[in-house]
Amino acid sequence: TATIRLYALELRAHESNAAQNSGRSNWDIAVNQRQDLEAYDPQAGWQSKSDFEQSSADRLARGEVLFSIRVEQTLAHYGWLIFPARSISIPEVDQTYQLPAGAAYLYDFYTHPDFRSRGMYQASLRRILEHLQSQGCSTAFIGV
Repeated sequence: TATIRLYALELRAHESNAAQNSGRSNWDIAVNQRQDLEAYDPQAGWQSKSDFEQSSADRLARGEVLFSIRVEQTLAHYGWLIFPARSISIPEVDQTYQLPAGAAYLYDFYTHPDFRSRGMYQASLRRILEHLQSQGCSTAFIGV
């Protein structure tokens, strides 16, 4: 059986933390850089490069936002954002959740095995939360 935990973060309460932590990353986190998707290297074996590219194109067409880190010729890290997110569907557990007005949903984060334990996930979360605060988002949800 699959278990998904859905966490909520009220952004207004964390404005000072995001401001203090901004600029502490050595990673260049790109937003909606389609060319980064071409550097995808399927490591897990559960998704082919063509399936990944098609899924990513569909997400971008729906207005979802890609945050990515490319290191040389490798897509080292990525994560997705839906904002505003009125409802989210999590197929792994066959559930749909209604979210409050002004909410965002962060999902499908992945770090290539060669680049793990280097702070990319934390840096991208920080960058996304800063982006959401600048857009007036009140609550961010993340499923893990």
